[in-house]
Amino acid sequence: NLNRNDFDGNLNVKRNFNQFATYINRWSPTNQNTTINRAGGSGPYGVYSSRLIEDGSYIRLKTVSLGYNFIPAKLKKMGIKTLRIYASGQNLITWTKYSGYDPEVSVYSGALTPGSDYSPYPRARTLIVGANLTF
Repeated sequence: NLNRNDFDGNLNVKRNFNQFATYINRWSPTNQNTTINRAGGSGPYGVYSSRLIEDGSYIRLKTVSLGYNFIPAKLKKMGIKTLRIYASGQNLITWTKYSGYDPEVSVYSGALTPGSDYSPYPRARTLIVGANLTF
């Protein structure tokens, strides 16, 4: 087990790996009143615990596409045959009470750890806007 002496002045673990500063408040035999798992596992025995289970339900606005074709008769005065404008977006918003980056966490799961959150990157939010013109 690591203790406070295992950290340098910048709260980095001296044993060749970095940790968040909150790691210093992880569970240990002398610090049992914490919500942060012990090094190498969860709780005092290093096993998975129901204490870490949370509701992962969510609603996500995943894909939206909108477009508009202008009336050709009105465009003729400007020398334009057709004009279409459009916008498309992906992963626009997610409604959830889940505390992690993404409630869709099964990016590294096995038979013993389905749905475990291994801190995947949040899904990219994309927005595309464009126009199609014919003269």
